[in-house]
Amino acid sequence: MPSTSSIARLILVLAAAGFSSTFAWRSVEPLVGVLARDLRSDAHTVALLSTAFALPYALIQPILGPVGDAVGKERVITACLAVLVAALVGCAFAEDLRLLFGLRMVAGAAAGGVIPLALALMGDRVPMERRQVAIGRFLVAVILGQLSGSTFAGLIEGQVGWHGVFAINAAVAVLGCAATLLGFDRSGRLPARRPEFGLALTRYRAIVANPRARVLFAAVFVEAIAVFGIFPHLAPLIEARGEGGPREA
Repeated sequence: MPSTSSIARLILVLAAAGFSSTFAWRSVEPLVGVLARDLRSDAHTVALLSTAFALPYALIQPILGPVGDAVGKERVITACLAVLVAALVGCAFAEDLRLLFGLRMVAGAAAGGVIPLALALMGDRVPMERRQVAIGRFLVAVILGQLSGSTFAGLIEGQVGWHGVFAINAAVAVLGCAATLLGFDRSGRLPARRPEFGLALTRYRAIVANPRARVLFAAVFVEAIAVFGIFPHLAPLIEARGEGGPREA
């Protein structure tokens, strides 16, 4: 039975990792108008930078799940955050929209390995009677990362520019990566093995075969479009109406 202190430490480390993985997700949305002007592109095209992060974020998860089971969830979370740092540093120096798109896709794929594996790691390490509270605290950090990343980007862009916003995103990711490097308890970790993608695919099919799962996935798909689809377009709409810029967005 893990001790209370070890569980608290695990939750703190995973909260830092989850916060840093989502901080950069929506930080581009208030900057769409600024990016469109600086990169000489259409605002609606630049708004797709949000999609460039979100799609790889979702699509990589069924792959990284079996990889985490095989080589260790802690290793994969740390590696994902390291790749996220590198991609965000590249974004901070990017001067070309196509390059920025590519780096955002890499960043999204890297960030996509953090939250699912963090939840799975809590399933491995946290007793059932404490798991609901642990997951709740972790998700608070994840949601705060999304909200504060977008808000912070809009408020600070006027002082540091969009390059500076990406640089600060990279710094936050560095802190999350450092937390996992220094904070994970790696004692008793099993040796790495080959990922069992066939077994994972069988389990995915079993889940999708459940009618309730199909309803849930479909509802979340529609919800994501309805809720998150509008945010990248808010900044251009606000600017077109003469009601402000990144700060107001």
